[in-house]
Amino acid sequence: MSMISKSIRSKQTGITLVEIMVSLAVSMFILSGVIGVFIGNKQSFRVQQNMAAIQENGRFALDAITRSTRMAGFQGVDAGEWVLGPLTTAYGGVDALSGTDGAGTASDTITLVYSAPDANQVDCQGNYTTAGNLVYATYSIATTATTSDLQCSTAANGTGAVTLVEDIENMQFLYGIDTDGDSVANKYDSISGITAADDIVAIKIAMLARSPDDNVALATESRTRTLLDVNVYTVGVNTADDKRIRRDFTTTARLRNRL
Repeated sequence: MSMISKSIRSKQTGITLVEIMVSLAVSMFILSGVIGVFIGNKQSFRVQQNMAAIQENGRFALDAITRSTRMAGFQGVDAGEWVLGPLTTAYGGVDALSGTDGAGTASDTITLVYSAPDANQVDCQGNYTTAGNLVYATYSIATTATTSDLQCSTAANGTGAVTLVEDIENMQFLYGIDTDGDSVANKYDSISGITAADDIVAIKIAMLARSPDDNVALATESRTRTLLDVNVYTVGVNTADDKRIRRDFTTTARLRNRL
């Protein structure tokens, strides 16, 4: 009986401390690799998600202003045709197009006015219009310490603005002037340089959109960013001090009621 017990005991072996340490080291190596892959995939997902948000916000913001720009100066429908009119004092003293230049790197603003063609149209805030009534659309950038949004007001005095698109950091305009009467812009200038608003036939619109999240880029952006004629970020002067991703969007909208 004792010989059997001795034989069984001799076949029972344990794990040495060295083997345990080797196993732990291998496990930690594998685990660190898995964690590294997880963190990399998570960061890649954040970048892609923020890039998609930038693309969506930028395109929507441009589309909103472009729609209003193409309606500016519309004065009604006559037998299904457009009724053309001047951009200035088009409605008994109301300018169909006006704006302001931002000081330094600040954003510009623009106000576009037109007559609502019917009750099926909506203004820039999504409200249905009344046929024949004037529709106002004043676009501006509202910036705080943590937010920067594209806003639109439908009031004649520009009050009551609501946010249309978040994370639009800057907005600039240049106005195309027709100097030879062929309905094609021969030069572009800021609103302060325009002497005859009725010569405006097109508007260049530029916006700078940023990612909703900070700490997405690997490093703080160190480059000069120019929107049309304005350096909104200049290296060494007012460089962005965060790690957001930024992208600029530019388009040209023609004033259909001036062509």
